[in-house]
Amino acid sequence: MAMRRWGGLLCIVLFSSLLHAECLPPPIAPSASELQKLQAAAKDQGFLWKISKDGHDSWLYGTIHVNALAGFFPGPKVKQALQRSSILALELDLSDAKTQVELAQWARMGAGQVPAHLQSRLDAQLAQVCLPASMAQTMHPALLLMSIGVLGLRPLGLEAEYGSEPMLLGLAQAGQQKILGLETAAIQMQALLGTDSAVSAEDYELALQQLESQEDQAMALKLVKLWADSDLTTLAQYEQWCCNHAPKQEADMLRLLDERNPGLANGITQLHREGASIFAAVGSLHMVGKNSLLFLLAKQGFKIERIH
Repeated sequence: MAMRRWGGLLCIVLFSSLLHAECLPPPIAPSASELQKLQAAAKDQGFLWKISKDGHDSWLYGTIHVNALAGFFPGPKVKQALQRSSILALELDLSDAKTQVELAQWARMGAGQVPAHLQSRLDAQLAQVCLPASMAQTMHPALLLMSIGVLGLRPLGLEAEYGSEPMLLGLAQAGQQKILGLETAAIQMQALLGTDSAVSAEDYELALQQLESQEDQAMALKLVKLWADSDLTTLAQYEQWCCNHAPKQEADMLRLLDERNPGLANGITQLHREGASIFAAVGSLHMVGKNSLLFLLAKQGFKIERIH
Protein backbone atom coordinates (compact mmCIF):
# COMPACT_ATOMS: atom_id res chain seq x y z
CA MET A 1 0.00 0.00 0.00
CA ALA A 2 2.84 2.36 -0.81
CA MET A 3 1.61 5.94 -0.92
CA ARG A 4 3.25 6.52 -4.29
CA ARG A 5 0.55 4.51 -5.99
CA TRP A 6 -1.39 7.68 -6.70
CA GLY A 7 1.14 8.39 -9.41
CA GLY A 8 0.03 5.38 -11.40
CA LEU A 9 -3.70 4.96 -10.76
CA LEU A 10 -6.35 7.18 -12.23
CA CYS A 11 -9.00 6.15 -9.70
CA ILE A 12 -7.18 8.18 -7.02
CA VAL A 13 -8.03 11.33 -8.97
CA LEU A 14 -11.72 10.64 -8.47
CA PHE A 15 -11.53 9.73 -4.79
CA SER A 16 -9.41 12.73 -3.82
CA SER A 17 -11.64 15.09 -5.79
CA LEU A 18 -14.69 13.87 -3.85
CA LEU A 19 -13.18 14.72 -0.46
CA HIS A 20 -13.79 18.22 0.84
CA ALA A 21 -11.16 19.62 3.20
CA GLU A 22 -12.29 22.96 4.58
CA CYS A 23 -8.84 23.95 5.88
CA LEU A 24 -7.36 23.18 2.44
CA PRO A 25 -9.79 24.93 0.12
CA PRO A 26 -9.30 24.37 -3.59
CA PRO A 27 -7.62 27.23 -5.41
CA ILE A 28 -9.72 30.05 -6.77
CA ALA A 29 -10.61 29.39 -10.39
CA PRO A 30 -8.56 31.55 -12.78
CA SER A 31 -10.35 34.37 -14.57
CA ALA A 32 -11.12 34.15 -18.28
CA SER A 33 -8.16 36.38 -19.10
CA GLU A 34 -5.82 34.30 -16.92
CA LEU A 35 -6.99 31.13 -18.66
CA GLN A 36 -6.35 32.71 -22.06
CA LYS A 37 -2.80 33.60 -21.01
CA LEU A 38 -2.17 30.07 -19.73
CA GLN A 39 -3.48 28.56 -22.95
CA ALA A 40 -1.40 30.91 -25.10
CA ALA A 41 1.75 30.08 -23.12
CA ALA A 42 1.14 26.31 -23.01
CA LYS A 43 4.06 24.18 -24.12
CA ASP A 44 4.21 20.49 -24.87
CA GLN A 45 4.82 18.47 -21.74
CA GLY A 46 4.69 14.82 -20.86
CA PHE A 47 5.54 12.02 -23.27
CA LEU A 48 3.97 11.70 -26.72
CA TRP A 49 4.50 9.02 -29.36
CA LYS A 50 2.96 8.38 -32.75
CA ILE A 51 2.19 4.68 -33.11
CA SER A 52 1.55 3.39 -36.62
CA LYS A 53 0.27 0.10 -37.99
CA ASP A 54 -1.97 -1.14 -40.82
CA GLY A 55 -1.58 2.08 -42.77
CA HIS A 56 -2.81 4.58 -40.19
CA ASP A 57 -1.61 6.41 -37.10
CA SER A 58 -2.65 6.66 -33.48
CA TRP A 59 -0.98 8.37 -30.52
CA LEU A 60 0.20 7.27 -27.10
CA TYR A 61 0.52 9.91 -24.39
CA GLY A 62 2.13 9.50 -20.98
CA THR A 63 0.04 11.50 -18.52
CA ILE A 64 0.38 12.83 -15.00
CA HIS A 65 -2.53 12.41 -12.59
CA VAL A 66 -1.67 15.29 -10.21
CA ASN A 67 -0.21 18.51 -11.56
CA ALA A 68 0.20 22.27 -11.22
CA LEU A 69 -2.06 24.74 -13.02
CA ALA A 70 0.85 25.96 -15.14
CA GLY A 71 1.04 22.53 -16.75
CA PHE A 72 -2.69 21.97 -17.19
CA PHE A 73 -3.18 23.09 -20.79
CA PRO A 74 -1.75 21.02 -23.64
CA GLY A 75 0.94 22.29 -25.94
CA PRO A 76 0.44 22.49 -29.71
CA LYS A 77 1.69 19.00 -30.60
CA VAL A 78 -0.39 17.24 -27.96
CA LYS A 79 -3.47 19.25 -28.87
CA GLN A 80 -2.98 18.55 -32.59
CA ALA A 81 -2.59 14.81 -31.97
CA LEU A 82 -5.80 14.75 -29.93
CA GLN A 83 -7.68 16.70 -32.60
CA ARG A 84 -6.54 14.24 -35.28
CA SER A 85 -7.94 11.32 -33.28
CA SER A 86 -11.51 10.05 -33.31
CA ILE A 87 -11.29 8.33 -29.90
CA LEU A 88 -9.80 9.38 -26.58
CA ALA A 89 -8.86 6.19 -24.72
CA LEU A 90 -8.09 6.63 -21.01
CA GLU A 91 -7.23 4.11 -18.31
CA LEU A 92 -10.74 4.77 -16.97
CA ASP A 93 -13.49 6.99 -18.31
CA LEU A 94 -14.19 8.93 -15.12
CA SER A 95 -17.05 10.76 -16.85
CA ASP A 96 -18.95 7.46 -17.08
CA ALA A 97 -21.64 7.18 -14.39
CA LYS A 98 -21.37 3.39 -14.19
CA THR A 99 -17.63 3.59 -13.57
CA GLN A 100 -18.17 6.13 -10.80
CA VAL A 101 -20.76 3.89 -9.10
CA GLU A 102 -18.47 0.84 -9.31
CA LEU A 103 -15.53 2.77 -7.86
CA ALA A 104 -17.69 4.01 -4.99
CA GLN A 105 -18.71 0.44 -4.22
CA TRP A 106 -15.10 -0.71 -4.17
CA ALA A 107 -14.14 2.23 -1.97
CA ARG A 108 -16.31 0.96 0.88
CA MET A 109 -14.72 -2.50 0.94
CA GLY A 110 -12.47 -3.11 3.91
CA ALA A 111 -13.36 0.18 5.63
CA GLY A 112 -12.54 0.35 9.32
CA GLN A 113 -9.37 -1.78 9.21
CA VAL A 114 -7.39 0.53 11.49
CA PRO A 115 -4.87 -1.14 13.84
CA ALA A 116 -5.65 0.18 17.30
CA HIS A 117 -2.07 1.26 18.02
CA LEU A 118 -2.02 3.39 14.83
CA GLN A 119 -5.41 5.05 15.23
CA SER A 120 -4.08 8.25 16.80
CA ARG A 121 -1.50 8.71 14.04
CA LEU A 122 -4.16 8.24 11.37
CA ASP A 123 -6.44 10.71 13.17
CA ALA A 124 -3.61 13.26 13.15
CA GLN A 125 -3.17 12.89 9.39
CA LEU A 126 -6.90 13.23 8.81
CA ALA A 127 -6.95 16.36 10.96
CA GLN A 128 -4.16 17.95 8.91
CA VAL A 129 -6.38 17.87 5.83
CA CYS A 130 -9.58 18.59 7.79
CA LEU A 131 -11.18 15.21 7.23
CA PRO A 132 -13.21 13.67 10.07
CA ALA A 133 -11.86 10.65 11.93
CA SER A 134 -15.06 8.83 10.98
CA MET A 135 -13.81 8.74 7.37
CA ALA A 136 -11.80 5.65 8.28
CA GLN A 137 -15.07 3.80 8.83
CA THR A 138 -16.43 4.58 5.37
CA MET A 139 -13.47 4.26 2.96
CA HIS A 140 -10.95 1.52 2.27
CA PRO A 141 -7.73 2.43 4.12
CA ALA A 142 -5.54 2.28 1.00
CA LEU A 143 -7.77 4.77 -0.80
CA LEU A 144 -8.12 6.95 2.28
CA LEU A 145 -4.38 7.16 2.91
CA MET A 146 -3.61 7.93 -0.71
CA SER A 147 -6.33 10.56 -0.84
CA ILE A 148 -4.85 12.20 2.27
CA GLY A 149 -1.55 12.26 0.43
CA VAL A 150 -3.06 13.91 -2.64
CA LEU A 151 -4.91 16.51 -0.56
CA GLY A 152 -1.65 17.20 1.27
CA LEU A 153 -0.13 18.32 -2.03
CA ARG A 154 -2.59 21.22 -2.28
CA PRO A 155 -0.36 23.73 -0.40
CA LEU A 156 2.27 23.03 -3.08
CA GLY A 157 -0.18 24.04 -5.80
CA LEU A 158 -0.65 20.46 -7.00
CA GLU A 159 -4.19 19.25 -7.69
CA ALA A 160 -5.80 16.12 -9.05
CA GLU A 161 -8.12 18.42 -11.02
CA TYR A 162 -5.07 19.85 -12.83
CA GLY A 163 -4.03 16.38 -13.98
CA SER A 164 -3.91 15.35 -17.62
CA GLU A 165 -7.14 13.37 -17.62
CA PRO A 166 -9.59 16.17 -16.67
CA MET A 167 -8.00 18.38 -19.33
CA LEU A 168 -8.16 15.68 -22.02
CA LEU A 169 -11.74 14.79 -21.10
CA GLY A 170 -12.80 18.41 -21.44
CA LEU A 171 -11.15 18.81 -24.83
CA ALA A 172 -12.57 15.53 -26.14
CA GLN A 173 -16.07 16.41 -24.97
CA ALA A 174 -15.81 19.85 -26.58
CA GLY A 175 -14.65 18.21 -29.80
CA GLN A 176 -17.43 15.60 -29.58
CA GLN A 177 -14.91 12.79 -29.71
CA LYS A 178 -15.71 9.32 -28.42
CA ILE A 179 -14.30 8.59 -24.96
CA LEU A 180 -13.50 5.03 -23.87
CA GLY A 181 -11.85 3.38 -20.88
CA LEU A 182 -9.13 0.81 -21.49
CA GLU A 183 -9.80 -0.78 -18.10
CA THR A 184 -12.77 -1.40 -15.86
CA ALA A 185 -13.09 -0.11 -12.33
CA ALA A 186 -12.66 -3.68 -11.09
CA ILE A 187 -9.33 -4.10 -12.90
CA GLN A 188 -7.88 -0.94 -11.39
CA MET A 189 -9.16 -1.64 -7.90
CA GLN A 190 -7.92 -5.23 -7.92
CA ALA A 191 -4.52 -3.94 -9.00
CA LEU A 192 -4.58 -1.42 -6.18
CA LEU A 193 -5.90 -3.64 -3.41
CA GLY A 194 -4.61 -7.05 -4.47
CA THR A 195 -6.51 -10.29 -4.17
CA ASP A 196 -6.89 -9.73 -0.43
CA SER A 197 -8.34 -6.30 0.30
CA ALA A 198 -7.12 -6.44 3.91
CA VAL A 199 -4.40 -3.97 4.88
CA SER A 200 -1.70 -5.19 7.23
CA ALA A 201 -0.33 -3.20 10.16
CA GLU A 202 3.00 -3.11 8.29
CA ASP A 203 1.33 -1.48 5.28
CA TYR A 204 -0.38 1.05 7.53
CA GLU A 205 2.90 1.83 9.27
CA LEU A 206 4.73 2.42 5.98
CA ALA A 207 2.01 4.67 4.59
CA LEU A 208 1.84 6.72 7.78
CA GLN A 209 5.63 7.10 7.85
CA GLN A 210 5.57 8.47 4.32
CA LEU A 211 2.80 10.93 5.21
CA GLU A 212 4.51 12.06 8.39
CA SER A 213 7.92 12.54 6.73
CA GLN A 214 6.38 14.39 3.75
CA GLU A 215 8.49 12.07 1.61
CA ASP A 216 5.74 11.84 -0.98
CA GLN A 217 5.54 15.61 -1.36
CA ALA A 218 9.17 15.69 -2.52
CA MET A 219 8.47 12.74 -4.81
CA ALA A 220 5.41 14.44 -6.30
CA LEU A 221 7.37 17.62 -7.03
CA LYS A 222 10.08 15.58 -8.76
CA LEU A 223 7.53 13.72 -10.89
CA VAL A 224 5.79 16.95 -11.88
CA LYS A 225 9.09 18.53 -12.91
CA LEU A 226 10.33 15.60 -14.98
CA TRP A 227 6.91 15.35 -16.65
CA ALA A 228 6.98 19.09 -17.44
CA ASP A 229 10.50 18.65 -18.86
CA SER A 230 9.51 15.49 -20.79
CA ASP A 231 12.52 13.89 -19.10
CA LEU A 232 12.14 10.28 -20.19
CA THR A 233 15.68 9.36 -19.08
CA THR A 234 14.98 10.15 -15.43
CA LEU A 235 11.53 8.61 -15.59
CA ALA A 236 13.05 5.37 -16.94
CA GLN A 237 15.20 5.22 -13.79
CA TYR A 238 12.12 5.54 -11.57
CA GLU A 239 12.70 2.30 -9.65
CA GLN A 240 16.17 3.46 -8.63
CA TRP A 241 15.05 6.66 -6.91
CA CYS A 242 11.41 6.24 -6.02
CA CYS A 243 10.78 3.31 -3.84
CA ASN A 244 11.27 1.13 -0.84
CA HIS A 245 12.67 -2.07 -2.38
CA ALA A 246 11.23 -4.44 0.20
CA PRO A 247 9.71 -7.53 -1.45
CA LYS A 248 6.15 -6.49 -0.56
CA GLN A 249 6.53 -3.03 -2.11
CA GLU A 250 8.19 -4.43 -5.24
CA ALA A 251 5.33 -6.91 -5.64
CA ASP A 252 2.83 -4.06 -5.29
CA MET A 253 4.56 -2.00 -7.99
CA LEU A 254 4.73 -5.01 -10.30
CA ARG A 255 0.99 -5.55 -9.92
CA LEU A 256 0.16 -1.87 -10.35
CA LEU A 257 2.25 -1.30 -13.48
CA ASP A 258 3.74 -4.25 -15.35
CA GLU A 259 0.84 -6.64 -14.83
CA ARG A 260 -1.69 -4.12 -16.13
CA ASN A 261 0.31 -3.24 -19.24
CA PRO A 262 -0.67 -6.27 -21.38
CA GLY A 263 -4.38 -5.45 -20.96
CA LEU A 264 -3.79 -1.80 -21.76
CA ALA A 265 -1.70 -2.70 -24.83
CA ASN A 266 -4.34 -5.16 -26.07
CA GLY A 267 -7.06 -2.55 -25.68
CA ILE A 268 -5.08 0.01 -27.68
CA THR A 269 -4.28 -2.58 -30.36
CA GLN A 270 -7.90 -3.65 -30.72
CA LEU A 271 -9.20 -0.10 -31.12
CA HIS A 272 -6.49 0.69 -33.67
CA ARG A 273 -7.19 -2.57 -35.53
CA GLU A 274 -10.83 -1.53 -35.93
CA GLY A 275 -9.65 1.41 -38.01
CA ALA A 276 -9.95 4.17 -35.45
CA SER A 277 -7.25 6.77 -34.94
CA ILE A 278 -6.97 6.85 -31.16
CA PHE A 279 -5.30 9.07 -28.61
CA ALA A 280 -4.41 6.67 -25.80
CA ALA A 281 -3.59 8.54 -22.58
CA VAL A 282 -2.10 6.41 -19.82
CA GLY A 283 -0.05 7.22 -16.72
CA SER A 284 3.57 7.93 -17.64
CA LEU A 285 5.00 5.16 -15.45
CA HIS A 286 3.43 2.63 -17.81
CA MET A 287 5.86 3.82 -20.51
CA VAL A 288 9.01 2.61 -18.76
CA GLY A 289 10.31 -0.71 -17.51
CA LYS A 290 10.93 -4.12 -19.05
CA ASN A 291 7.24 -4.72 -19.72
CA SER A 292 6.33 -1.17 -20.75
CA LEU A 293 3.50 -0.27 -23.09
CA LEU A 294 6.05 0.83 -25.66
CA PHE A 295 7.74 -2.58 -25.57
CA LEU A 296 4.43 -4.46 -25.80
CA LEU A 297 3.08 -2.33 -28.65
CA ALA A 298 6.32 -2.75 -30.59
CA LYS A 299 5.98 -6.53 -30.14
CA GLN A 300 2.50 -6.27 -31.66
CA GLY A 301 3.93 -4.68 -34.80
CA PHE A 302 3.52 -0.95 -34.17
CA LYS A 303 6.08 1.47 -35.53
CA ILE A 304 6.73 3.87 -32.68
CA GLU A 305 8.02 7.41 -33.12
CA ARG A 306 8.53 9.76 -30.21
CA ILE A 307 7.16 13.27 -30.75
CA HIS A 308 9.41 15.72 -28.90
